Amino acid sequence: MSSLELSLRFRTIRYLKPVQVFAKIWLKLNRIYLNCFVRKSKLPSGFRIPILGQLNQLQKKITRYTIFDDIINLSDIDWKMNDKTNLFQYHLHYHEFLLFLDKNTGIKVIRDWIAKNSPSNSVSWDPYTISIRVVNWIKFISHHNIHDSVILNSLYLQGIWLFHQREYNLLSNHFFKNIIALLYLGYIFRKNSWSKWASHNFKNQIREQLTENGYHFEFSPTYHAIFIKDLLDAYNLITNNETLTSKKFGIKLKNIIEKSLFWLQYFSANEVYFPINDVNYQETPIPQELLSYAKSLNILSFETKEKQSDYYPILTKGDLTIVLYCAPFNPSYNPSHSHADILSVLLWFKNKSIVIDTGCFTYDEGSERNYSRSTKAHNTIEIDGSDQCELWKAFRIGRRGLLFDKKITDDRIDCSYSFQEKIKVAHRRSVLKESDGFLIRDLLKGKGTHRYKMYFHLSPECKIELKKKDLLIDHMIKISFPNEEIKLINSEYYPRIYQKHEKSTVEISGSFSDEKILETIIIKL
Repeated sequence: MSSLELSLRFRTIRYLKPVQVFAKIWLKLNRIYLNCFVRKSKLPSGFRIPILGQLNQLQKKITRYTIFDDIINLSDIDWKMNDKTNLFQYHLHYHEFLLFLDKNTGIKVIRDWIAKNSPSNSVSWDPYTISIRVVNWIKFISHHNIHDSVILNSLYLQGIWLFHQREYNLLSNHFFKNIIALLYLGYIFRKNSWSKWASHNFKNQIREQLTENGYHFEFSPTYHAIFIKDLLDAYNLITNNETLTSKKFGIKLKNIIEKSLFWLQYFSANEVYFPINDVNYQETPIPQELLSYAKSLNILSFETKEKQSDYYPILTKGDLTIVLYCAPFNPSYNPSHSHADILSVLLWFKNKSIVIDTGCFTYDEGSERNYSRSTKAHNTIEIDGSDQCELWKAFRIGRRGLLFDKKITDDRIDCSYSFQEKIKVAHRRSVLKESDGFLIRDLLKGKGTHRYKMYFHLSPECKIELKKKDLLIDHMIKISFPNEEIKLINSEYYPRIYQKHEKSTVEISGSFSDEKILETIIIKL
């Protein structure tokens, strides 16, 4: 290991919770134990199939299922697919397709998986994969009232493996998936140790993972949607069965869900979530699906007193809408889905995207992953050729800066960011409503001389004309950069994972000593 990587590891570890460090050792020991001694299990007596409300499955039945751009034949599944990425294999082993299958086909698929996937350290027995798969299995056997000893025995074995691999090392969304799974498994098998642990941590993690106004603390719209789905699944179990989680808490949970549902529509346009931070649309339920699921559980009110997000405030002027990213790298102990995108903007005209985010191509290490997380992939400013934070590996962040002095009104948004420790520069971005559009004003302050690059990424669906210091877009929008030399460069665009297109990017570069003001004017023609 190089001295650079050692330094990066230290600067990342210092943000971790102590339990995350000790959990790495605990997990390794438990995996040795599981692989050596827990290969089979005996189904305990007294299990029960839970009662669940409407599960919001589609009415039509399917024989094929699409994972990213690959079509899976559900009558003959290759469970190994070693030529595919880990992310693809994760989605294959989640079994999200089960509720679209009839009873006999579903049983056949589950039994085939059991026969071909013995316990191991593979993706199929990863704790996160187990967590999602067992809930899907339980929904399926509940819906069809299945009492298959082979399936139930595998569920119990997976529960043992999951309980010994709870992801204290990661916490965050992975840990919450573990909790929901063990809430279900503990109920089915009357396993009090699983139920008590899940019920206690369920309440704690709701407090931990939801902001005061009901938004998921990773600040990614798709992960917020997934979190709401988990809350609805928990509510479904708690309100329809006598679990260790009280009915009284169920009432409180209903209020929490109502508050969180509001943000689904706030952070989506035409049922597509804003591409903020890591974005994975595969199997992420769209707003209407979650609202329908909530309605089936008699959760009907989605209103909240908060009409503006503290983290992604929106301004609208006529047909123009702009959003400013001003959320921190969060949670600080595992900001794995955060990008170096602070003070980036998105712009729409009517419901058409104009200034866009680069998106997310993959979760695997490589050039596309590095680019999609970088500052240059977002509509903000890069200083001295460095990102806003230390990005390394596929999910790691070392040194990072701080947001401060945020002010949000009906007519303007102001927010400042001090860059990571080695870059002594502060960036303040103000977005103001003007008579026919918006003004973006950027103030850079830092002792000494510094280089900067400002980027604006444009939708490939737009027709773009460059006229001196102005951009004409679709003959409807003009973006001007007074007193700045601009150039258009080609860059990559990832509308969905494993999809790649070309886009045009505005690049403005220069240098300054001590202070620099940049202005961008956006108007409707």
